[in-house]
Amino acid sequence: MNLDQRVFGRDSASPDHDLRRDGDDVHLMAVIHCEVGEPMTLVIDLKIPGIDYTTRTTPPVVLIQPLSTVGETPVDEN
Repeated sequence: MNLDQRVFGRDSASPDHDLRRDGDDVHLMAVIHCEVGEPMTLVIDLKIPGIDYTTRTTPPVVLIQPLSTVGETPVDEN
């Protein structure tokens, strides 16, 4: 998930669990809920004519970690 660019993507854990749009960036409209140990709820735009938005709910979040962007020094959490 890239909050600066307002996109997210999903990578399949295994070929048996592939979903449509795996690996593609999807426009992120809003993060409704995101807390470790709880499901994350997102509002997204799949760019489907006639559908303004849809929601996605994930399995429970296991880790929230900031990532550095190009040119930034990574954050050391220790």
